[in-house]
Amino acid sequence: MTQHFGETTTEKFQTSGDGFLSLPSKDALHDAIEQGTMTRSTISSFVENGEFTSLLDEVSSNAPCLDELTTEEKDTILSQHLTYYEAFGYEDLVPNENFAKLLNWKGEILVDDSLYRITPIGTFCTSDATPVGSQKIESLYQQILQKDSLAFNDSTYIKLTDNVLLYNSFPEYKLEGTSLESRASTEVPLKHYASNKSNGWVWKQLSNLLGDRSTKHYEYLHKKRVNGSLYDYNYGVYAESGAFVSASRKRGGFFRKINGWKDIDAQELEIECKDLSFVLDYNVPYTLTFPSNLQLVSTSNYVQTNLSDKPLRAIDILGYDVPAKTFYSTLKGTAPQILNMARKALNRDKIPDDTKVIRILTPTKCYTKILECKTSDKNCSKLRKVFNHSWQFYISNNIINNPTKLKSAADFFTNVKSIPVTHIECRVILLSKIDGSWGGLVIDKKYQGIDEHIYR
Repeated sequence: MTQHFGETTTEKFQTSGDGFLSLPSKDALHDAIEQGTMTRSTISSFVENGEFTSLLDEVSSNAPCLDELTTEEKDTILSQHLTYYEAFGYEDLVPNENFAKLLNWKGEILVDDSLYRITPIGTFCTSDATPVGSQKIESLYQQILQKDSLAFNDSTYIKLTDNVLLYNSFPEYKLEGTSLESRASTEVPLKHYASNKSNGWVWKQLSNLLGDRSTKHYEYLHKKRVNGSLYDYNYGVYAESGAFVSASRKRGGFFRKINGWKDIDAQELEIECKDLSFVLDYNVPYTLTFPSNLQLVSTSNYVQTNLSDKPLRAIDILGYDVPAKTFYSTLKGTAPQILNMARKALNRDKIPDDTKVIRILTPTKCYTKILECKTSDKNCSKLRKVFNHSWQFYISNNIINNPTKLKSAADFFTNVKSIPVTHIECRVILLSKIDGSWGGLVIDKKYQGIDEHIYR
């Protein structure tokens, strides 16, 4: 049985007796996440053959996961009405709550004929979409934790058994975070991080095995802090990159394993990105002939991104792979500096000053660089922006058959309205205004820029 969200139909998604939601395809999963309209009652209407408990549901008093906690920890979770998402650190693993609410309390979902389970060490996938398959994943998960070792060796996934894979959903980066204090009364205090590391959540006791995860924190006011993340996760069935910023205050009481912080409304939250780079590999056979020199195709296209309320002007470039990669890798600096580099390399003086995006098409990849963009919201507890989803991408026959024609390249760029992505490089500045005071996080991923100094 199939159903696409938004359609009227009498058919339902199924759930197994174990209570994990079953979606018929990746397209159905994409629709559910993108639209974000599935309420608790809507999800319930898709449930058969068992009760579904979402990650976003409150932890129940008879939840099996409470058996491993102390009486004090159980009482705290129940008295604070924490959800599984809050109590067990899934904000780090699944930043998109539209996705999180489709997962059961163990982080499981059935898509097509495969069962997926998201854990701190990665996403398990099995073709045995039964309670037995779920138990097998749990057994393998516990074995890995007990052995205290796991090596992906830069692979996307590893094969654990004949029908169980483990996806490397959360790549680890090993640079340290440092704090930069304000040097003037009007300068915003910032904490700088040079990687996707995190601190202090329920899986902290696994740090020797897992390394640090994505969420960063900075307590720039007494018992109040800004939180944020720059993430790039591949769950096998779904992939997403983005950033979020939130505000929280310290809870009362004594906490050891659970989250000791509660979300609060900030007066304002802001996400700013600089030198945001994407690379899309569209896997076209390397049989095409591209011009050996970079050629400017267009300065009039616009691309859409969740990080800007308006479309951003793009310059589009066609070029052979090697010089294109070299050119792309040298585009570092402030937005005016990068535009001047582009003008010089292309021998074009009339590249518009309001250009915010540079795209380069090569025989095997499409490179996209957003020079700068910013978004904000007021009186909210969290601001999250998805840069883009990774879904199968098709390049048109026109550009394949006529790769050296500028018109074909222009057609290609015109059709690419949203920014393609398989991995990201950038700096994000995540700011929070609490009780009239600003504070923030600066998170870099392969970014070569200088220290930030922000004044408000």
